[in-house]
Amino acid sequence: MITIVALGDSTTAGTPGFRSPIEAPPNGSGNVESQYAHWLTSTHPEWLVLNRGVNGERSDEVRPSLSIADVLSNAPERENAPRDGGFFKVPRIIG
Repeated sequence: MITIVALGDSTTAGTPGFRSPIEAPPNGSGNVESQYAHWLTSTHPEWLVLNRGVNGERSDEVRPSLSIADVLSNAPERENAPRDGGFFKVPRIIG
């Protein structure tokens, strides 16, 4: 399964119809069709898309808003990585 962690602003989060899981833990709230993740998984049901968008967040604000535990829990293990190299590997240890 491919896991995509969608980072971004209101477009990713789903504003104004949906509040992402970052904004309304644990699963978000509102009309799920308003969020980018819904349309990705409708087109590709084999994908797991995690909505980590935050309304009004600028690109320089994304990193500080990420939980290291959340990032690491969604990092692929080397043995599960695609053979074509088409993945982003997050190190297991961040120092």
